[in-house]
Amino acid sequence: MKKELEAQLMSLAHQILRRKDKADTQELKELAKSAYESLSVLHFTEKHFGEDDSLLTQQAVLAQLNDQEDGSVQEENTLSSQPRLEDVLFEEAPIPTFEKQDADKITPQGIQIDNNHRLTFVNHLFSGSQEDYLRVLSMLNTKETKDQALDFIETVVKPDYDHWKDKEVYESQFVKVISQHFES
Repeated sequence: MKKELEAQLMSLAHQILRRKDKADTQELKELAKSAYESLSVLHFTEKHFGEDDSLLTQQAVLAQLNDQEDGSVQEENTLSSQPRLEDVLFEEAPIPTFEKQDADKITPQGIQIDNNHRLTFVNHLFSGSQEDYLRVLSMLNTKETKDQALDFIETVVKPDYDHWKDKEVYESQFVKVISQHFES
């Protein structure tokens, strides 16, 4: 069969080359299509049957091709059964429900500082560094008493920022807010 396919390909190639009227593109297209199909079958037979074409018939090749096509269709069907990304992203999410809680039950954890004070402290006491401010606040939250917190400010924080010279007003506000946290 392999020799038949090769001969068929040669014949088609000669037909295309012998055409004097090359303006008839539809006929050239049909010849090219036949050549491509024959070449595909030849490639398939070489790949799956090798050189042994004694048991090879056209029906066997077509049956093998049909089996592979059915497998690829099944593969496509399993892929299409999976949800598409667009479907998952745009599906309607359930509306969350919220439980009402008493205001007395909600207790904020850690030192609570309003935004105005926070911005003032960051800009004037911590040289504009939000990270330093948050790190100091985090460390202050670990202190158990007002005295420990004030001692930490005096011995660790202030020396890093030139003892907050000429910023006594902001320092006193900061100390007042921290003290209030430990008094409540």
